[in-house]
Amino acid sequence: MSAKQFGSLVIPNRKPRHAFPRTFAEASARLGKKNAIKIGRNTYLQRDLPEATMIYLKLHDTYIVTFYGCGSARLSTGGWQTATTRARLSACGFNVSCAGGIASILWRGRDYAWRDGLTLNPRTGKIRGPHDERLPLAEACRVKRRRALARDKAGDLPRLRTRQFSEWIPGGNTVHAREQ
Repeated sequence: MSAKQFGSLVIPNRKPRHAFPRTFAEASARLGKKNAIKIGRNTYLQRDLPEATMIYLKLHDTYIVTFYGCGSARLSTGGWQTATTRARLSACGFNVSCAGGIASILWRGRDYAWRDGLTLNPRTGKIRGPHDERLPLAEACRVKRRRALARDKAGDLPRLRTRQFSEWIPGGNTVHAREQ
């Protein structure tokens, strides 16, 4: 290990305190013989016992990354779509971002819409949703959302059907519904 020297001050090169693992092998090496360690603020690395074929990255009480021995990883926010959760996922090498109200993940140069329970396989390059479905591209989701917001602003909301029978209004008056 080399050190940086500034005049008489010597600063040793150290591993960053919050170095998050990116693969099962890195997580296993980081754990060593321990079953669980703290690697950041409210963030833990935990081995699945007794098989030890999975290693979890846990933020508070939520497993946000599951590293599998085969090399794939499963990502989840546990319903907590927060900046901290996205930051932890990004620190593990998964580029998760949020723009225009749509969370997305950048994988192999393509921007996919976020779903809890994504499975990424770096060997094959495949990304699958929680029910093994193909994921839409994030830009398509953003366009769909922009169109829906534009319709709402323009007043093009779907019209509700009127009742086809008489309504009783408090005050004793009976009003007949208009037919469309």
